[in-house]
Amino acid sequence: MKEIIKSYVKRNFLNICILTLFLFIGLILGVVYINNINVENKNDILSLVDSITKFIREKKEYSISEKFEILKNTFFRNIIIILILGFVSSSIIGIPLIFLIILFKGFSVGCAMSSVIASIGVKSGIIFICSSMLIHNIINISGMYIVALSGISLYKLLLKNREESIRFMILKHMVFLIIAIILCILASLVETFFSNYLIFALKSYI
Repeated sequence: MKEIIKSYVKRNFLNICILTLFLFIGLILGVVYINNINVENKNDILSLVDSITKFIREKKEYSISEKFEILKNTFFRNIIIILILGFVSSSIIGIPLIFLIILFKGFSVGCAMSSVIASIGVKSGIIFICSSMLIHNIINISGMYIVALSGISLYKLLLKNREESIRFMILKHMVFLIIAIILCILASLVETFFSNYLIFALKSYI
């Protein structure tokens, strides 16, 4: 398994670097956006973050029904992005959209991180981000990368117009999409049952 992953990363290293560049550009744009929006909108965002952190400080943990509601919402939010990415990455015209989706993901994470730090400070913000946002986002972004890289490989074969190879690659693309969906489910479970547990365990530090 280790050799398979190593070989996969080596084959796709350039595309991984490009996707990561777009992710970090989106991240930076998200931070810049939050730091430069007008005072009224910024105050609305900070108030929302304050209400979330206040809720966490005052509550022991989520109830079972609340956890399953969070699980449902996070799953549908993640799966929609994966399915859209899987659809657009299977066509030639969708290739630019792959990079835009990765850019938007970075932007949304950057906005969230910047809002948290601006609201509760750097130290508490880092604790909040690491406990409640980091792990499930890494899993989810890994799934997005798998679909995106498969779509880029399929795009290259479409340009070469190799019919037999294209059929095999489409099947391979579907397999990667299924793997990404599994990672999406895992990310939702981690966010609901681990990240939320962790943030309540560390609530005295935020």
